[in-house]
Formats: sequence, C-alpha cells, structure tokens
Amino acid sequence: MRREKKKEKVKYRFYLPMLIVTAIAGGALGVLLTLFYNRTWNKLWSPLQMGCIFVMFYLALVIVVLIVSKVNGNADQYFRRSSDYVGIAFMAAVGAIVIFCLGILFEFLYELGIQKQYHEPDAYIFLIDDSGSMGGNDGDFKRYDAIEEVLREKNEEFPYMIYQFTGSVKTARAFGPISEGMGDIPRENNGNTDLRGALETLLEDYDKGVWGTSKYPRIIVLTDGQTSGFGMNGIIGDCVEHEITVGTIGLGQGASSRLLKRIALRTGGTFVAIDDVSGLNEAMQEASQKNAKRDLFSERNYVKNDALYAALRILFLAALGALIGGWMYCFSLNGRDVGIIMLCAGVTAVLAAILMEFGMEHLPIASGLIYLLFFVLVGMTPAMAPYTEKKKKTKARTKSPERLPKENPDKDKKREKTSTVKEEKKAKDKGIKRIK
Repeated sequence: MRREKKKEKVKYRFYLPMLIVTAIAGGALGVLLTLFYNRTWNKLWSPLQMGCIFVMFYLALVIVVLIVSKVNGNADQYFRRSSDYVGIAFMAAVGAIVIFCLGILFEFLYELGIQKQYHEPDAYIFLIDDSGSMGGNDGDFKRYDAIEEVLREKNEEFPYMIYQFTGSVKTARAFGPISEGMGDIPRENNGNTDLRGALETLLEDYDKGVWGTSKYPRIIVLTDGQTSGFGMNGIIGDCVEHEITVGTIGLGQGASSRLLKRIALRTGGTFVAIDDVSGLNEAMQEASQKNAKRDLFSERNYVKNDALYAALRILFLAALGALIGGWMYCFSLNGRDVGIIMLCAGVTAVLAAILMEFGMEHLPIASGLIYLLFFVLVGMTPAMAPYTEKKKKTKARTKSPERLPKENPDKDKKREKTSTVKEEKKAKDKGIKRIK
C-alpha cells in the first residue's frame, strides 16, 4: 500500500500590494473624475452628475481589484465554473445600480432646503480684468462686446456700471441706464491682477451711494489671472450682508478657479469657467443671470442650519464611500477578507467625508487636491492572499562513532593480574570440591 502524501495547508496573510494599487488607482480616477466634474458643472443635472461620478469610480475600482485578485491567486481558486463569472458580473451590476441611485438620491436631498432668497438684480456692476495676461487670452477686447450682448436683454432704463482693474481700479463707464450708451472705453492690457483690492473699492462705492438706489446689485467679475485669497473672507461676508450677488468668470487655464468659485457660491452667484473667448458671450449670460447651486463636491452658499448641511454632506459621502469600499469584498474573491475590508471601508469613508466637508469649507487647500485625497481614501482596499507554508527541511543527524576508552597501560596490567588471581582461585576451589 502506498502512503498518500499529506496535503499542504493553505494559509492567508495581509496582501499589501492590493492596498497600494487601489490607493494609486483611486488617485488616478480622482484626477479624471475631477475633470469630468468641472466640465459638466452647470451643464448636467447635478444629481445625475453625482450619480455618474460615483458609479464610474466604482466600476473602475472593481476592474482594478479583480486584476489584483488574479495576481495574488484568489481569482484562480474562485473561477472554476462558468457560473462564477456570471455571479461576479451580477454582483458588479447590482452594486452599480445601487451606487448610481444613491448618488442621485443623496445629491437631490442635499440640494433641498431653505437657502438664501434670491432677488432679481436691479443693476449690473461689471468688474473687468485688463491686466497684461488678458492680451494673450482676449487681445481683441471681445469681453466688452459680451457686455453689450448681456445688456440687450434688459430695458433701456436698466442701470449698469463698468470697472476696469489691474493693480488698481478705475471707472470705465459711470453708473447709469443703458439708454445713455456705453461711450468710449479705454482699452489696454497692462499690469497685474488685484481682485481683492478691486472688490474692496466696489464695496466702498456701494456704501457711498455711487450705485444709486440699487438694493440688489449683481457684480460680474471676469478675470484670467491668479490672485491671492488672503483677506477675501471679509469681502465675501460684506457682500452677503449687503445682499450683493457676485457672478464670476474664469478665462483660460491661469484663472483662480477655486477662489472665483468660492466667491460666487458664497454670495449666491454662479461661477463659469471657459477656455477661450469663444464661450465668452454665453459665460457672461450665465454669470449675470444664474444663481448659485449646492452640491456634495462644492462649497456651500448661504443656508439656514448650516451645521445640518455639514452633517448631511459627511453622512451622504461616508455612506457612498463605505458602500463602494465594502462592496469590493465581492471582488477580492477571498472569504477571509470580509472583516478587514469592511473595517477599512468604514474608517476611510468617514475620513474622506470629513476631509471633503472641512477642506471645502474651512481649509485653504486647492479643491483639486481635496478631490484627489477623497478618492484615494475611498479607493483603498485591503486584502488577504493565500500562501503555502514551506516545511523546514531537517538535516539528518549522523551518529558519531562510539568513543573508545583511552589506553592506560598501568590499569591494563592491574586488570590482567586480578583476572589471573581470580582464575587461580576458581581452579583451586574446583580441585578441592573434586577431592571431597
């Protein structure tokens, strides 16, 4: 009978490459989804936009986790029948539907609620960047043509004013009705960009009554440059207090998009980003007419019970992140992963949600970096991997030869004498016994 070989016991240990790869994949997906978010902002229904962002992230992460599961050997042990492939596809589809629907629902609920009561603007105050960089982005001064396009939809008595700003601010067209015409506006691209100083001057003019009896003016800012956000919170607060709405337009890649967006959202206006002057007319229309919206990925404009909306954002984003991370258990293909994956998904999702809330509302961090870190945390997926424990080879012990006693001539002589004496005695005794 042949003896059956003992089967090697398969053990499992923490598989660090899964955590590293999914974190990197989360960051890469975060960059792509940030581009998608910025491109579709104000162009796609925001609940649908949020549902698309989370379901795209989920599906891409599923593919990454399955690939790593193939590398670490879990997939080889799982995929043994055709039904296994069908089961994985089914779980992926169910997860996608759930996450897509929850993304839409959470965004819809987050946008509900009483927010600032918007009033129809009774005056337009245009703040136009004439710095040197505008020569490259709008050398033909089409920005002033865009102003005329906006004013065509208003009646002749509607008042407006035009300021030009570089390192300083000057009045290009005094406050007055459209019927008075625009006049000759000096046009020159020169100097740097000082948006904070320009807005301070505008608020001073408002307090002095330069804008007449206007109660609900709307400032429309157009700039292509980078400007510091230092001291901007006070200016934004003054605009909110005076119920002045600010619409902002960022022209080109060099514009301070984060700051412009914050100014617009906080004051109830809207931010529009355009790559070149071809979209200037439409952008000017949006900035002058549309009001702020609120979504899970942007700064929050004025709402009653702000703490409630902070808690809602953390709750909704944490729930979506935990669901995505926890669902990865189905695709790690290892039954021993459930505990560590669920724990990691819960912790990282809460951290990501808190980062989004406090990063967007309180921390002076670029929004792109916040989005990147958010998706890195949500994407992190730990895993266990199988391995066989190798038996230690035991070396065969060779028996050492028996030690021979050391030769001692004196002892040997004594032993010989004693042995002969004993033999002689035995012989004598035998002789005596025989005689008897």
